[in-house]
Amino acid sequence: MEELYREHWPLVCGFLLRRTRDPHLAEDLAQETFVKATRALLGWRGGNAAAWLLTIARNVLLDHVRRNRRELELPSPDELGVPPLHVAAMDVRDALERLPEQQRRLLTVP
Repeated sequence: MEELYREHWPLVCGFLLRRTRDPHLAEDLAQETFVKATRALLGWRGGNAAAWLLTIARNVLLDHVRRNRRELELPSPDELGVPPLHVAAMDVRDALERLPEQQRRLLTVP
């Protein structure tokens, strides 16, 4: 495992750095990648070590994104400097009626 670490650390860390654009986070995720790889080493069937490690790194990154996903409030139209959009219900119904049936069904609640 030590040889895999030394040989592939730059590749894994670079992969994560390009996606996170945060050197500290990339190093943390790369470290987590190698911890997971160490745990999974017995299940590795050989083959391309770089591809195997990059797959683990991608999964570590996805897990990180899922854990840290936050919903942000949308700014008000005033904060954006855009007037609020007022659409009459009649205009919406008219626009829906001009759509093909299949598209109209996707946008309306039965």
